[in-house]
Amino acid sequence: MTSKSQTSPLVSSAYEVFQPYQYGNDFELNSSFPDNQLLAAFESTPLRSLSLADFGRYPCKALTTWGNDRHFRHFLPRMLELLLDDPYDDLWHHEVFLGKLSYARWWDWSPAEQRATGSILELVWRQIIATPPRYDRDDISDSFLCALSNARMSLEAPLADWLNENTIESVRQLAAFVDLNLEDVRDKNRLFNSFWDRSSAGYQVTLSWITSGPVAKRLLERHDYLTADQQFAAIQLEALAE
Repeated sequence: MTSKSQTSPLVSSAYEVFQPYQYGNDFELNSSFPDNQLLAAFESTPLRSLSLADFGRYPCKALTTWGNDRHFRHFLPRMLELLLDDPYDDLWHHEVFLGKLSYARWWDWSPAEQRATGSILELVWRQIIATPPRYDRDDISDSFLCALSNARMSLEAPLADWLNENTIESVRQLAAFVDLNLEDVRDKNRLFNSFWDRSSAGYQVTLSWITSGPVAKRLLERHDYLTADQQFAAIQLEALAE
């Protein structure tokens, strides 16, 4: 079966852009965190055949514990391809993985590398908000929005896209996000996810956005899409926005 990513020209472009960064023979594992299975997979498996399980803890330990900048850019197209295929996989730790982009200072990369990376992340975000939440307080949109902020991406456009989408899927994802965050926003004036950098622009923008009138208005306009708990959360949010 053809995956979503295999049909995306953005993924093909990413492989082309990052092709100069080869694996080489200098990949090292920190002696405090050995993983011979990971090393064997990297040395014997073609890049586009690596699975998320093959990557193991690498997305969370790249640069700081395992490998260097060249290795990270070598593997990045495949990791982004896997992320696009299934952002819901339990092996992902979105906030940590995308935080590696900040550690790599990807804003200093070539314009082509920045476009290749950012375009796929934007596509993943649009895919998430176009997918029904798995349960009432599904944290996928919360996790990925925080991850984008940790990558130092502007959240103005993703948040605007979310309200503009106005589909049953996007509204239900919005309701899940609000339900997850409401208690912390109401009682502590903060967002729920502890992986947010609370000094970041993305955090401040999102905290202001969730209590803005348009978010509560959109949920109340589409109350028939929501569970009873989510409807109650929307009413409480409207009170906060006043």
